[in-house]
Amino acid sequence: MAQIDLGKLKFTWKGNWTTATAYEVDDIVYFEGTSYLVILPLTNAQNTAPSQDSTNYTQMASGLNYRGTYSIGQGFKKGDIVQYNNATYIYQGATLYYVIPSSSNPAADSNFATLVNAPSADVLTTSGDLLVRDKDNTTNTRLPVGTKGQVLRVKEAPNHDIPNDTVLIYNRLVVSSTHTATLLHGTNYPPYETKTYAVTVANSKFYLDGVEAPYIYLRANSVYIFDVSDASNVTHELDFAVSIFNGSVPLSTQDGGYVTRAGTVGSAGATVTLKMPPYAAMVTGYYCTAHSGMGSTIDSGHNGSSGYGDYSGNVNLPTVYSSVTQQGPTARKLVKGKSYTFEFPPTAASRSYAIKDSSDGAYNPYTVGGSFLTGVSPVNVQTSPTAGGFFTFTVPETVPTTLTIEDYSGGTDGLPLFPIDRTFLPSYTGGDFEERSVLASIKENYRDATSGILQFNNFPNQAGNTYTESIKPLPEYLKKVGRGYQYGCNSGMYRQGGYIGGRETCLWGNFYHDGNDYVYGGGIGIDGQDAGQGSRWHPHKGSKVQGYKLRQALAGNPDYAHLLTDLNGNDIGLLDENGNIKHRFPRVLQVHGNRAIKHHLCENGMVWFGGYNGYGPMGDGSTRDRNTGQCPMKWYDESTSELKGTSYPKIKQFACTHAHTQDTNSNDYGSWYAVDTEGYLYTWGYNGYGQLGKGNTTHIYYATRIPASVFNNEKILYVICSGYQYTHTLVITESGKCWSTGYGSQGQLGLNNTSDRSDFAEVTAVSGSPLNGKKIIHIVCNQDADAEGRTWWLTEDGEVYYAGYWRDYGQQTGVFDSSSSGTNGMPRILTNSSSLWNSQDQKVIYMACTNNRYSTLWFITDGGSTGKSQKIYSTASNYYGIQGTNNSPNSHTNSATLGGWFGGEILFSDFGDFEDGGDNSRPNEAIGNWDSFQLGGSNEKKMKIGKIVEIMPYAIPESTSQGVVIMDEHGSLFFAGYWNYTPSRMNENDSQHYLRYQDYWVPYFIHWPDQPAQCMQGGYTHLGYGSEHGWFWISKHGDHYTGGDNSWYQQGDYSSSGYDCGFTSWATLDTNG
Repeated sequence: MAQIDLGKLKFTWKGNWTTATAYEVDDIVYFEGTSYLVILPLTNAQNTAPSQDSTNYTQMASGLNYRGTYSIGQGFKKGDIVQYNNATYIYQGATLYYVIPSSSNPAADSNFATLVNAPSADVLTTSGDLLVRDKDNTTNTRLPVGTKGQVLRVKEAPNHDIPNDTVLIYNRLVVSSTHTATLLHGTNYPPYETKTYAVTVANSKFYLDGVEAPYIYLRANSVYIFDVSDASNVTHELDFAVSIFNGSVPLSTQDGGYVTRAGTVGSAGATVTLKMPPYAAMVTGYYCTAHSGMGSTIDSGHNGSSGYGDYSGNVNLPTVYSSVTQQGPTARKLVKGKSYTFEFPPTAASRSYAIKDSSDGAYNPYTVGGSFLTGVSPVNVQTSPTAGGFFTFTVPETVPTTLTIEDYSGGTDGLPLFPIDRTFLPSYTGGDFEERSVLASIKENYRDATSGILQFNNFPNQAGNTYTESIKPLPEYLKKVGRGYQYGCNSGMYRQGGYIGGRETCLWGNFYHDGNDYVYGGGIGIDGQDAGQGSRWHPHKGSKVQGYKLRQALAGNPDYAHLLTDLNGNDIGLLDENGNIKHRFPRVLQVHGNRAIKHHLCENGMVWFGGYNGYGPMGDGSTRDRNTGQCPMKWYDESTSELKGTSYPKIKQFACTHAHTQDTNSNDYGSWYAVDTEGYLYTWGYNGYGQLGKGNTTHIYYATRIPASVFNNEKILYVICSGYQYTHTLVITESGKCWSTGYGSQGQLGLNNTSDRSDFAEVTAVSGSPLNGKKIIHIVCNQDADAEGRTWWLTEDGEVYYAGYWRDYGQQTGVFDSSSSGTNGMPRILTNSSSLWNSQDQKVIYMACTNNRYSTLWFITDGGSTGKSQKIYSTASNYYGIQGTNNSPNSHTNSATLGGWFGGEILFSDFGDFEDGGDNSRPNEAIGNWDSFQLGGSNEKKMKIGKIVEIMPYAIPESTSQGVVIMDEHGSLFFAGYWNYTPSRMNENDSQHYLRYQDYWVPYFIHWPDQPAQCMQGGYTHLGYGSEHGWFWISKHGDHYTGGDNSWYQQGDYSSSGYDCGFTSWATLDTNG
C-alpha cells in the first residue's frame, strides 16, 4: 500500500540551540532567552546563532537576556538587557541582531529603554564610592570616596529654592492694570559703575554720545545718567522696556524709583537717571514713549555679550529666585529652622506686607487678618515712596503650608511659601592628618552658627552683634561675626585661657585665690580643694548642676518641653528617637564674664552661672557663691514673681560689665543684662547709677524683667553696657530705636545732657540730635576705671556718631575738638567721615574698638560706588601705629590741630625680602591698601588677601601699649601695633626678629610670617594684656596654637615661660559631651 509523507504535524522542541547540529523545518530551539522556529533545513555545518540568522530562523517568543556591560559592535535582539554607565537598558527594537552605531550608545539610542537609572550627574567610578539618595528624596547620586584620614559625617543639605541668611530683594512688577507680578532676587551685584550719556535726536533715532541708537551694556545696581538737555529731545520722552511674558512694560512706572527725571526735556540741566534694578536681565531696551523705532537694545551682560562698559564677556547678574509668568510665581521652598530675610524697596504708593496664612479663619486679604507671626520679625513691613523695609522669617517646626508674602494694602502681588523639613547628606571631612578630638565639638559649634539668635562662640566674651539683622541684614561674609564684637576687644579673662567645647567650658591658667584655700571655681565650677593655690596649665571642664526644670523637660513634662529645643524652636537632640536621654545638657553658645564670674548661655536659652556671687549675678536674690558647680538661673517678672513652666523664658542675648575687665581681678560692682526670645529685657546687680533702668539706684539681686511699655511695647533686639561700676546701658529695639540709662556725667547716654538716669530714655528721639529718627544697628560703649564714659553709634545708613568724654582734643574718640578735653552729651558724627568711610556712597557695616581710654576704631564699609566689595579704615588713637594706617604715631596728642590720629585707610605690607644688615630695611617691600593687593591692583599677586571678616584688638583701660589682629576670609592673619612678645621670630641675616621698629611695633598690617595653617573663622582670641599678652587660636585642620606670655599658664603649656613667636601646637581633652 502506498504511503504519503504529510510532514510534521506539530512543532518539535529541540531544546537549547547548539553548534554542529542539523535542524529540520518546524524545529524549535532556545537561545539566550528567546525561542526560534527553524524555517529552512539546516545541516550540521551551518553554525550561525539564531539571533544573527533571520534567513533560517524566525523569532517566536522573546524573553529577557542579560548581556553584561555594553561594548561597541555588540548585536542585540528584543529583550536583551545591557548595562551602560551604571544604568540598565533593554532593547525593544524589531531588528534582529541590531548593532548600535559607533557614535551612539544605549542611553542615546531610541531602540533602548531605561530599566534602572544611574546616579544622576555622575557614576560610581572609584572603589569606595557610595550611592546616596539626594536631598530631593528622589534622585540617586554618587558620593566620591574620601581621602585618607577623612571621616564620614552627616551635614545639613537644605533643599530650599532660596538661600537662607542672605538678603532677598522682593520687587513688585506692574504688568497690567489688573496684574502685578512678584520678582525675588539676590544681591550678588556686579561691580558698580556710573556713567553719563549725552542724548540727541536725529533721523527719528536716539543718538548716545553721537552714536546712532547703539546697543548698550548696563550693569545691575549701577547708575546711568542720560543728559536730555539738547533741544532735539523735545517731544521725545526716554524710557526703558522691561520684558515680560506677553510683551514689555515701562520701567518708569515700576516701584523702586529706578527712573527719575529732572528738569524740562530740551532745556539745560534736564536728565533722565536710570538705576538698573536687580532684575536687570529683564531691562532689554530703551525707547521713545511717543515714537517707535528710536531706541535700541540694553544688554545686562548675562549672555556673554561682547562689551559691558569696561568689561567683556559674561558678567554675573543677581540670582533670580522667582520669575514673571502669567500664572504667577510658584511657591518657594523654605527649610524649617532656617532664617530668610526679605527686603522691600520703596514703593510708589504706601504698601503693607506680611506673611499671611490663607487657611486662618481670620484671614482677610485687605487687613492684617491671618498674619502668621511665629518667627517673623518684625511682623510686617510698611513701604512708601521714600522708605522700604525688611523682615526676617525663621521658619518654625510647626507651620502651615498655605503661607504667602502678601501685600494686604490692596496689591495683587504675592509670593507663596512652602515650608519643608530639613534634609541631611553624608560628607567626608578632615584630611590626611590625625584629627584632634578636642576640635570635633569646637569646629562644628562655629559652623552651626546659622542664625543671629543662635550664635555659637569658640571663646569666652567672643559674642558679636548679629542681632540687628531685621533692621539691616549683614552681607554674607559677616554673618557669623556680625557688626563687631560686643565688648570691643576679643580677649580672654584675666590670666586665664579657655574655650567653649560642645556642652562644656574648658579653662586653664590662674584661678582667683583669696587666701582661704578655696577659689571661685573660675566661674565654671572647679572644686576649690582641687584648684589649690590657683594656677594650672592643663584644661579643666568644671561641673554643672542640671536643675529641676531641665530634669523635668527630659522626663517629658510638657511645661518645660520648650527647653528641648533651640532658640529657633528646633529639637536639639537631648533625647533619642525612643525618648531616652541621649545628652544631659545642651551645647554652650556663649560665655560672658571675668576670671571668677561666668554666665554660660546655652542653645536652648538656659543660662548657667558659676563663681563669685557678690552683687547677685546668680539672679535669685542670694549672694552665696557658686564655686563647685554651675547652677541654672531663675528669671522673674516685673513684680519679682518667678517665671516657671511654659513662662520660663529662653534667653537669646547676654551682656555684663565684667566682660570688659579682663585686665583686673575686681569682682565687685557688676551688673548683668539678658534679652529673651520674646524681646523682653532682664536686668540685675549693682545699680549705683541707675544702670539697671528700674527707676531707682537700689541694687537688685533678682533677674527681673523690664516692662515692655518702657520701650513703647517694642521688642528688644540688642543690649550692651559699659565696663566697671560707672556703667551706662543701651538697648536697640526692633524698629532701630535706641534707649539709654545709667551713668551719664560725661554725656555718654547721648541725651544732650551730662546727667545720670535711672530709667530708660530714647536717644533717637532727642530734639535737635543728629540721631533723631535714625535707625541704630550697632553700639560700642566703654569706660575706664576713672569713669571716662564713651559711646559710639552705627546707624542704618552707615554713619558713626560719638558722645561722651574726650581728652587730647578728641584723639581717643575720633571726633576732633578745639578744646583739649571736655564732655559732650549731643552725639557728633566722626571727623572726616565724608572724606573717608562715608565717601563715594560708602556705608560702614562693621565697627571694632579697643574699648579703653585710648580707644582706636576700625571700620569695614560696603565699598559704596568705589567698585570694591569692601574698604577698611581706622581712626582715633594711634599709639605704636595701632591704626595700621601708617599715619605718624607721634602726632596724636597735645595738639590743637589734627594729627596722625584723624583717620585713614588701613595699609598692608608684604614685608619684602630678608634684610642684610641691622637697620631693619625691607628690600622690595610692597605697601598698599586692601584694594592694591586685589586683582588689577598695583600690588596684585604679591600677597593674597581675601575679604577681611574679623578685626580683633587687645587693650587695657589706661595703657597705650595695644595691638590688633585682623583675619581674612581664607583664615590668614595680619597684625599691627604694639606686641610685647613679637608675633613672629623671623631670624633674618642680622639675627634679629624685630617688627618695623625695635620697640616691637609696626604701623601697618603685616602677615603673620610663620603662621603654620589657616585659622578658622571665629578661631582667634587674645590672652591677657601688656607684658602678659598672648594669643590662642584654632586652625581649619583642628590644631590649637598658642604664643606670648605664659607666666600664669594661660597658654595651657606646662612651662611658665613665654614664647616670642609662639605657634606652639597642642591637643587636649575631648569635650564633645
